Amino acid sequence: MVTHDQQVSGVVVSRLNDVWRRIQEFHPDVPDVFIVTKATGRGRGGTTLGHYHAGQWDVDLTTTPEVMLSGECLHSGADQILQTLIHESVHAVAKVRGVQDTSRQGRYHNRRFVEIANEFGLVWPTDDETGVARAPDGRIGFSSVQLTDETRAKYRHQLKRLACIQIGRPLSGQAGQDPGNDPDDPTKPKTPTPRVKVACGCREAMFGPKAWLELTPLICGLCNEQFVEKV
Repeated sequence: MVTHDQQVSGVVVSRLNDVWRRIQEFHPDVPDVFIVTKATGRGRGGTTLGHYHAGQWDVDLTTTPEVMLSGECLHSGADQILQTLIHESVHAVAKVRGVQDTSRQGRYHNRRFVEIANEFGLVWPTDDETGVARAPDGRIGFSSVQLTDETRAKYRHQLKRLACIQIGRPLSGQAGQDPGNDPDDPTKPKTPTPRVKVACGCREAMFGPKAWLELTPLICGLCNEQFVEKV
């Protein structure tokens, strides 16, 4: 994908934000979030396609949750990107509703997660031969909910735009393969995340993890300008 009037990362994040806005149109209780991307979601616990963190960013003195999509997710195509964004929106609305949808440090997705996921057009898969619902995964539970054809139809315009995102596989051994804290491994020591003060064209200042300025140009989904460090 080549663009001359906007950073490639700006195009990607803009389309991700468009999908999130569409989700909010169907489900008004889904909150605004700060969408970011990361080169890779690989870690000791496996590969993370996306995550939701409540209260990760300070935007105009307002605590704002974060939704992250990894390079592996972006490489997997439009269906996977949409599925991941809807999945994370389920976590977001569960937080708003005060529903405990996960346990075990956020890894195990319970039946309450599935109930909300069903509202959002994601379903727990059944066995192809028997038609019986598959057993939940022992580690992540009912996390692997899937898009339905009806959901694809509802988001058909967004899927077309997402299909234009041409992201290759993350380069192995390159910067961005985070050897640090893996949220799926509770045995690893937790260290504070370095934070930095940044600004864009429409916001005077906000705080977020310093790593995002190092991994990729961070583009505001509102004004499409790059965030820069503010001293």
